[in-house]
Parts: sequence; structure tokens; C-alpha cells
Amino acid sequence: MTAADIYATRLVTVRDQIEALRAQVEAHARRAAANPDDWNLAGDLGHALDRLRDLVAFLSASAVIR
Repeated sequence: MTAADIYATRLVTVRDQIEALRAQVEAHARRAAANPDDWNLAGDLGHALDRLRDLVAFLSASAVIR
């Protein structure tokens, strides 16, 4: 396999995971709406946001470096 083959396969998987993330965020938002005083849900979303920022920064740096 070539780098392009692996990239194409992984790109499909990454896009699938992004769609799964969208669905999970919507489900989480519904739980938060039903439990507005639940600080755990706010913390969950803060953790997810931190991880997403790291991922965006990683991919952005990767684009700049190469």
C-alpha cells in the first residue's frame, strides 16, 4: 500500500468518527438540557473541548510544518 492509500482509508474513518462525534454531542446536549444543574455534564463538555482544541492545533501544526 502507498501513503496515499493509507491516507484515503484513514480519511474515511476520520470522517466517520466526526459524524459519530456530532451524534454524541447532540445526545449529550439533550442530557444537559434535561439536567441543567449537572456540573458533571459541563465538565464533560469542557474536557471534550480541550481534546478538540488539541486535535485542531495538531492538524494545523502538521499542515504548517510540512
